[in-house]
Amino acid sequence: MAAERPFSAQPAGRAGSSASEAALAGLPVVKNDEVVIDIIGMNHDGEGVGRVEGYTLFAAGALPGEKARVKVLKTKKQYGYAKLLDVVEASPDRVAAPCPIYDKCGGCQLQHLSYDAQLAWKRQHVVDVLERIGKLRVAGGAPG
Repeated sequence: MAAERPFSAQPAGRAGSSASEAALAGLPVVKNDEVVIDIIGMNHDGEGVGRVEGYTLFAAGALPGEKARVKVLKTKKQYGYAKLLDVVEASPDRVAAPCPIYDKCGGCQLQHLSYDAQLAWKRQHVVDVLERIGKLRVAGGAPG
């Protein structure tokens, strides 16, 4: 069985950039590119994580399990930041944020994630940090 790619990306347009710029930079995307990516996880800031040809993009507002159209805002050598433009396929954990200024404020990054999914993500984040940084083994089991 071939190695399964946990992500995919299809170019959605290159607004103001060219393929040669990306090739010169050695990156699969450049600033202002629009791509569709599968969100495979969330980082410690609650940003969705997706990849384009192995290159990591962080997109605030995107949730694991979603297919999202994003615009590349900034690229670095190993990762970049993107703006969520559209959710092409929503996560079953996506909910309407209860705060009317949620999308403008940025103070509560996870309001669009169901409460149960928030708890699971927070627990997993603590476990990951304890294991990776603290070198501790954390017993399994459901939160609660």
